[in-house]
Amino acid sequence: MLICIIIFSFSSAFYGEELMKFTVEGASGGVGEIVTVNIKLSEKSNITEMLLTLYYDSDYLKFRDFFVGDILKQGIYEFNEKLDSRMKFAYISANPLIQGSTILSISFEIINAAENNKEVPLTLQIDEAANGNTALEYKVENGSVIIDNTQTLKRGDANGDGVFNMDDLEFVKNYILGKDNLAKNFDLNGDSVCDICEYIKLRDML
Repeated sequence: MLICIIIFSFSSAFYGEELMKFTVEGASGGVGEIVTVNIKLSEKSNITEMLLTLYYDSDYLKFRDFFVGDILKQGIYEFNEKLDSRMKFAYISANPLIQGSTILSISFEIINAAENNKEVPLTLQIDEAANGNTALEYKVENGSVIIDNTQTLKRGDANGDGVFNMDDLEFVKNYILGKDNLAKNFDLNGDSVCDICEYIKLRDML
């Protein structure tokens, strides 16, 4: 059995066969934004079964939604996001996947500002990749979400700290009284003026 495995490895390398590849595409955004991360599978994978686990940092990212790629709709799949800082995806089909494409799109909300250009890793673990009873070789290219606080500030975040809370209500009150300067996204009703209307709207939102 050991000899067979070694011969198979050498023959793959000798003939220049490329391994099936899972790619986690990166994304970037500011606090309060929704970003979508795509997981792609290379062409000619011949995979009929897979079990994937995606790890992320729930201190910075909050799961929002997922979408399954069209190429997987020929089979049966199950998605479980109700795990601590990870999610699992299972897939099985009678027909192997030939065409490479996006297999899964996952949306996260960025919930923590941290430092600017904070990189939050997205680590894909392949728990199973097979064609029937035959395990398949593969490689993985992981991605990350870059928190770019220079892009946008969360709407209503009057003091620009990356969080919308009671401090913003106090900040708007102080601005109206001439005590503080505002962040660029104070305007909640679209009139480009910060006045008592913003204070009331902020109060109602909290």
